[in-house]
Amino acid sequence: MNEYGDISRSTAGYIMPGFMMRALPYLVLEKYLDMKELPTNSSKVALFRRYEALEKAITPLTEGVTPVGKSMRYTDVSCTLQQFGDYVTLTDQIADFHQDNVLQEYTKIIAEQAAQTLETLRYNVLKAGTNVFYANKVVGRSNVIAALAKADQQRVVRSFKRQNVSYITQQ
Repeated sequence: MNEYGDISRSTAGYIMPGFMMRALPYLVLEKYLDMKELPTNSSKVALFRRYEALEKAITPLTEGVTPVGKSMRYTDVSCTLQQFGDYVTLTDQIADFHQDNVLQEYTKIIAEQAAQTLETLRYNVLKAGTNVFYANKVVGRSNVIAALAKADQQRVVRSFKRQNVSYITQQ
């Protein structure tokens, strides 16, 4: 059951469409995420499993002989779930007597903040990754003094191809 704090279900249902319309333009990384839902009362730690690619099968098969076969390899990646949030105060007097539709305006501003917070947190996780390329082959982010050149892009693409990185084909 969804909890809506101290607002009614009908108000929450009314606010959410406007909330999402204001938030969506900020959620650029959203479409590339693999969202998983944890069962209620299960854990604060989510475990993601990445299966490794198999080596190429370049040995011809022999009639009547079962090949040796391979074992699947995988890497587990865990993350501890955290909550982030904020609130704004809205008194009954402001809601009742203000000339603007304050609840709608508050919803829009909170939607922007929520989306920007999510996007920043997700970007920081991506940025902290270990697979990093820097312009002009420098060794650290602080040493980058030039813009990305075509040769840098080509180096990244070659590296991705060597690692069999898949293309992003869905939007």
